[in-house]
Amino acid sequence: MDLIETVKIKNYLEREFLTKPFNLVKSAGLLEGFQIETYVKSYEPINGIGIGYGGYKNAYYIEIMLKKKIKVNTSYLASYFSVPSESFRVKYVGEISIIRTTHRHRPAFPGVSIGHYNSTAGTFGCLVEDKEGRLQILSNNHILANLNSANLGDPILQPGPADGGHRHKDVIAELSAYIPIDFEGLNRVDAALAEPLNYSDVRPDIPHIGHVEGITSARLNIPVIKFGRTTGLTFGTITGRNATIKVNVEGNEVLFEDQIVIEGRRGRFSEGGDSGSLILDTNRQVIGLLFAGSATGVTFANPIDDVLTSLSVEII
Repeated sequence: MDLIETVKIKNYLEREFLTKPFNLVKSAGLLEGFQIETYVKSYEPINGIGIGYGGYKNAYYIEIMLKKKIKVNTSYLASYFSVPSESFRVKYVGEISIIRTTHRHRPAFPGVSIGHYNSTAGTFGCLVEDKEGRLQILSNNHILANLNSANLGDPILQPGPADGGHRHKDVIAELSAYIPIDFEGLNRVDAALAEPLNYSDVRPDIPHIGHVEGITSARLNIPVIKFGRTTGLTFGTITGRNATIKVNVEGNEVLFEDQIVIEGRRGRFSEGGDSGSLILDTNRQVIGLLFAGSATGVTFANPIDDVLTSLSVEII
């Protein structure tokens, strides 16, 4: 189909199947096994209708997204609109809901709240693998190791304590390693690891971004993205690199060298609680680990190569 015809059909289907009241009669023809007499509102099986492009004819098509697994009679639609059957595709997506990064998630994933049991809350950065092949959660020292004050084996909560996480029911991992922050000298990274108690309780994909495709170095003026606990998905630009900065850490000015500087494209790139987020380019290559921000909204990150090398891990 051409784009104009596709849009017209998509708009029609939206009115019939996404707006209220749900069209029971037409659903009975479209959805095989859909019984009007047993219909209840919570069973409405269609929860999205979009437009795609591709296939062997490189044409536009209607994509029907399902909340419930049910067979869709696309030939009925093709006949109804007098278009080829390949003009419709069906995808089971399940329930669509807002990603609440401060809630408990199992499996947990990069971007959600996490923290040492005696700390506040930051961001689950990503999953990495150590030299022994063990899965680890990567975030900041100040999130997982409580600024050097934690002990290896300490409980790590998801969500973090500031978001309602409790030691008796929300432990997801144990602190396994961290790079100490030197309050008197120069630092390059604010990084720590926690090993999940159950590997099935975590997954690697970042919401709205997907799976990491590798790592790369910071380049000036390139666009970057991140997904964090506080501000979710944001877009920015690298405006500086190799920066030496003074970071206020509980009243102490701590020096960090060789840092990346990011500014938001539309408002702030990050806020408090986004610490630990991965910063990626538009090819999903990781550039840095977010760890600090200024009063005016400028964000700072450790180069990811320094982080991974210091902890002897690789992103999976």
